[in-house]
Amino acid sequence: MTMISTKCFSIFLSLLFFVTSLWGQAQDIRFKHLTVDDGLSQSWVNSICQDMYGFLWFATEDGLNRYDGFTFKVYKYKQRNKFSISSSNITFLFEDSKNTLWIGTNQGLNYYDRQNDRFIQNPEWPQITVKTIAEDENNNLWVGTYAGLYYLDFKKDTVKVYKPKEYIPTKAILAVLLLITYLLTVKRMYG
Repeated sequence: MTMISTKCFSIFLSLLFFVTSLWGQAQDIRFKHLTVDDGLSQSWVNSICQDMYGFLWFATEDGLNRYDGFTFKVYKYKQRNKFSISSSNITFLFEDSKNTLWIGTNQGLNYYDRQNDRFIQNPEWPQITVKTIAEDENNNLWVGTYAGLYYLDFKKDTVKVYKPKEYIPTKAILAVLLLITYLLTVKRMYG
């Protein structure tokens, strides 16, 4: 290399290093801690989900909390209201690919009817503690509970239950479901 080309190459590398180092600079990220003083129904949160509209949903043992960036709206179980959430003890939140918000409680599975601001349950769905929810590539739900794994096939309108056996502990079912959820999420993100 000649002296000029070496100098140009050195300048190019210096500029490249300078520009890429700017991209790597830390952004000014701010966190706001939300507490019961802000309207959160309880400080212990089991699950968090941000829906397609930007609302943050918090699952607590004292209600489902929707945060719009300013205030909380808290949904709790109301006896004798068939459109109430099935329990105030919320265990898991999941928004599917059709933007349906699914809510797991210690009394079963619900989904949020946004149009009417109410909750829907189905007696065919799990009526016990929901620990995790995942969606497969066919838009069906897999619901993990301590009593087994529920498969909700919406095209066939069926529910299949996979009960744990002595050799397959419930915790293993939940771990497999979490792994499936992770793999499906990665597949959606990266093709």
